Amino acid sequence: MKKEQLANLLGSLAIAVSDAQSEAMAVRTSLNASEMAAVMTLGTSPGLSIDHLGKILGLSHSATVRLVAKLAAQGQIARRPRADRREVGLRLTAKGRALRDRLVTARGRVLEGCIASLPAAERAAFGRLVSTLLETLTASRRQADHICRLCDETVCPLESCPVERKAVRLETGAP
Repeated sequence: MKKEQLANLLGSLAIAVSDAQSEAMAVRTSLNASEMAAVMTLGTSPGLSIDHLGKILGLSHSATVRLVAKLAAQGQIARRPRADRREVGLRLTAKGRALRDRLVTARGRVLEGCIASLPAAERAAFGRLVSTLLETLTASRRQADHICRLCDETVCPLESCPVERKAVRLETGAP
C-alpha cells in the first residue's frame, strides 16, 4: 500500500471512530460535543477554572462561561470558590458523575468494538503503533490535555499514557 493511501485511510478511520464515539455518547446523554468533553474533563480534573477548562476544550472564554452556566443549571456541575475568590473551581455533582459514567460506558463500548475483531497479537502491535502516533501528535501540554479530553483515565493511567508521557517530557525538557 502506498504511503498516501495509508495516510488517507488513517484519516477516514479517525473520522469514523470519532463519529461513532460521539454518536454513542450523545444518544446516551443528549449532550453536545462541548458538554460531553466538559463532563469528561471535569471527571478526571476536578477544580479546574473556567479559563483552564476553556483552553482544554478549545473554546473562547464566553463560550465556556455559557457552557458552565448550562451544565450548572442542569445540576451537572458545581462552582466552588477558590482560595483567592477571584476564580471558581468546577466540579461534577453526583448527577454529573453519573452522567460521566454513562459517557465512559458508551464510549468504551464503541472503541472496544472497533478493536474486537483484531487477534491478540495484532491488537498488541496496533497498540504500539497508536502509542507512537499519539506521541508524535503531542506537541505541548495544552495539546495533550485537548487530545485526552474524552479519555477514561481509569483504563489509561497517566504513567502509561503516551500523550501524558510526551507532555511531561516536553515540560521538563527530558529526552
